[in-house]
Amino acid sequence: MKHVLAALIIGLGGMAQADGSIWDGPYIGAAFNQGSGDQEYCPCPGPTYTLTGDMAGLFAGYNLSSGALVYGAEIEASFGSIYEDGFPGYEFTNMIDLKGRVGYDLGTALVYGTLGYSTADWSEKGTHSSTSGMLYGIGVDFRIGQRSTLGIEMSSRDMTNATEDFTATVDTLSFRAAMGF
Repeated sequence: MKHVLAALIIGLGGMAQADGSIWDGPYIGAAFNQGSGDQEYCPCPGPTYTLTGDMAGLFAGYNLSSGALVYGAEIEASFGSIYEDGFPGYEFTNMIDLKGRVGYDLGTALVYGTLGYSTADWSEKGTHSSTSGMLYGIGVDFRIGQRSTLGIEMSSRDMTNATEDFTATVDTLSFRAAMGF
């Protein structure tokens, strides 16, 4: 699925024609995130659980460009729940992503990659603890007006939790809308 999504993003981005669009400056937006992944309790290998759930997020960022290269930083706060399938009380909530973005300006589309750091709250039977880890992903934004974009982004997070002693891969497929300034 991830490989099909990556090919689709690259293919759609390649269809855009360069028209001198400017990606520079601040932007804000909203996202709907479909979550999936797996979680393994330690000592590893231990039992593995499937993750599923949805989150809504708000994000803000700033882009700079040098020729066709576009780079910047973004912060996103997502609310909702990505939980162990069959165990809705075991869940990731309040996810914060801080990421760097580097992409290529195709005119009406920006194809990019991300690298960053994520944190999230973990709830287990009413007990709360923190998880954190590296984030990486790919995406494409399509300009739909002078200052507006629609996009899709696939992100993966390698999360750990020392309190509950588990590791998790938390993936999200995000549908995004943004407005630049």
